[in-house]
Amino acid sequence: MQLASIKAQAFAVFNKADSISIEFLSDLLPLGIASRADAKPLVIEWAEAKYKCKAYKGQRGMTFPQGSTARMAMNRVLERIFGGEIAPSKPKPKTNSKTDKVARLVTSFGKLTAAEKRRFLASV
Repeated sequence: MQLASIKAQAFAVFNKADSISIEFLSDLLPLGIASRADAKPLVIEWAEAKYKCKAYKGQRGMTFPQGSTARMAMNRVLERIFGGEIAPSKPKPKTNSKTDKVARLVTSFGKLTAAEKRRFLASV
C-alpha cells in the first residue's frame, strides 16, 4: 500500500472516531447530562454492574481500584465522550521570578519577631 492510501484510510477512521464522540454527547444532552461531572456517577454505576467491581470513596470522589477493568472502562467511556475536559484548576499565585530566592528568605526572616528569630535559629 502506498503511504497516501494508508494516510487517507487512517484519516477516515480518525474522522469517524471524532464524529462518534459528538454523537454520543448529543444523545446525552436531552437526558440532562452535559458534562463529565454529570456523567461520572452514572458511568461508575454502569461499570459496577458490567464488571462486577465495587467502587470506593477515594480522595477525589468515587472510583475503582487502580488498574481494574472497571476503572479502565470508566476512563475510556468518559474520555471518548467528553475528551480531555477537566475541572478548572485554581490559579497559581504569581511570583516575581526576578526576585532572588535568598533575598526573599532574608526579607521574610527580617519580618519575624525577636522570639521567632531565636526559635528559628535554635532549630537550625
